[in-house]
Amino acid sequence: MIKILVVEDDAAIRANLSRFLRLEGFEVFTARNGAEGLSAVGEHRPDLVLSDLLMPEMDGETLLAALRADASSSDLPVIFLTASADRAASTAWAVPSRSVCRKTAAPGASA
Repeated sequence: MIKILVVEDDAAIRANLSRFLRLEGFEVFTARNGAEGLSAVGEHRPDLVLSDLLMPEMDGETLLAALRADASSSDLPVIFLTASADRAASTAWAVPSRSVCRKTAAPGASA
């Protein structure tokens, strides 16, 4: 079974992503920030990390740098999720070989 780690500080988004991924047959682990995510990578050895960019304690870019610095996780695929169009664009260009997906806002909500 493919293991996915969801790193997201927003509890509702974290729960929804996890639920949808489990419904698709993935084994899902969660973390509330990059620091917890880094620990979870060592504990669960996921096949993929879905991470928010802007989080307290350790943001997504710092998490990625820590993963790349460790030989055991240096090639772990990471996909970033962010509500900020500006941040998504700048992050996508800053470091190659990673994906950045913009979160969509509910109708009437501001991103």
